[in-house]
Amino acid sequence: MDIRYLSTDLDVESLSDLSLVVDDLGEEVLVQQHGPVKHFNHASIVVAQSFCSGPDEVVNCFCNLIENLSDEARAIWDTCFTRVFDIGLEWGFTPSRYRFELRPSTIERLAKIGASLDSHGWRGI
Repeated sequence: MDIRYLSTDLDVESLSDLSLVVDDLGEEVLVQQHGPVKHFNHASIVVAQSFCSGPDEVVNCFCNLIENLSDEARAIWDTCFTRVFDIGLEWGFTPSRYRFELRPSTIERLAKIGASLDSHGWRGI
């Protein structure tokens, strides 16, 4: 089994209702989860656009969407205490190593929207 890129999720958490942010992102995203979790609100979102194929492209697609939120939705985004892009990989046996890269301009965009980056790997079965 090969090591491969699976997807990039955006995980957002806030004390405020995230419905306006989720609605503002529109049909460009697929909402995996949205609603209250414990004492806060959570949303887990993926880009619906199939032309965004790798981590750098997907993060940039998300950045475009966040940068174009309405003022009201952006105000909610700015108060979120979690804004994490989670890059998911499936671990296999080949190749012996796997590498992905985010360009400096992408990292700069992440910083400007106040988001962080995480990566998870899962062993395939």
